[in-house]
Amino acid sequence: MALPEREYYPLFKVAEIMKCDIEDLLHYASIGLLQICFPIPLTEMFSNKVCDNESEYVFPSVVRDEISNIPEGGQVYRFRNNYFSMYEFVLTSDKRNDLKMYGLLAINYFDIAHFYDFYLRTEYEADCLFVCSADFPRDNVEPFVSEGYKPINIEFSDEYCIDLHRLVITKYELTLLQLGGKKYIESEAEYIDDEKELEYFLKNKTNDLKNPNHYIKSNLQIEFIRNLLFLKYGEDAIKNPRNFIEKNKSPLVRDFELNGLKYPSGKSLEKWLKK
Repeated sequence: MALPEREYYPLFKVAEIMKCDIEDLLHYASIGLLQICFPIPLTEMFSNKVCDNESEYVFPSVVRDEISNIPEGGQVYRFRNNYFSMYEFVLTSDKRNDLKMYGLLAINYFDIAHFYDFYLRTEYEADCLFVCSADFPRDNVEPFVSEGYKPINIEFSDEYCIDLHRLVITKYELTLLQLGGKKYIESEAEYIDDEKELEYFLKNKTNDLKNPNHYIKSNLQIEFIRNLLFLKYGEDAIKNPRNFIEKNKSPLVRDFELNGLKYPSGKSLEKWLKK
């Protein structure tokens, strides 16, 4: 009897299936086409013992929009998709308690890009990578989210060290690879309203898949924008761009309005910086 399909695979197994090298997978992850994940430890403290790190343990917390109208005595808020589930008990809008997470978390492609650059340039064999935050895994269905709960990502109290042998790729991401990125292109279309802009986007995005050098140029442009935001508005603007631009009386919004300029939505800015 045939075994059921796996929900996620280690990197070496995906490389076998796709008949490529792990370096190829790191390349596509570094340009944002592929998402690489890691299993969440079954503990509230993430051990850093795998690496020689100053912090023996790191603690995860949820980066999210402020919650209003929290019932007296607190409330449990949930986020769940096929690869990740999270329960956060919130007492007040500025206090977080009893965070439980299960499944997989995704490594931000900027962290993969930095690691990939090190991987290519150094003669030493890397066995782990460091992250300060993690994203939620992509999925082909809308996640279940409690009403009024708007989580953005997961942040760690210090750098968290991930053993390379623990890195995995979900079935969803493997399907994207097997389809040559076509599903990924289609999923981006929801963020574009104008038909002409959508047609231009799809045409050029398809060309990008055939020409990886275009992604290198795009990454440089993104890095330039991030640096400008950092110089003008500080670390918070690039760490949580969506929350920064949408929060009340944001310095960025004030500057744009003062000069009669139109500014993007927080959702759009966050998406631009992740491409």
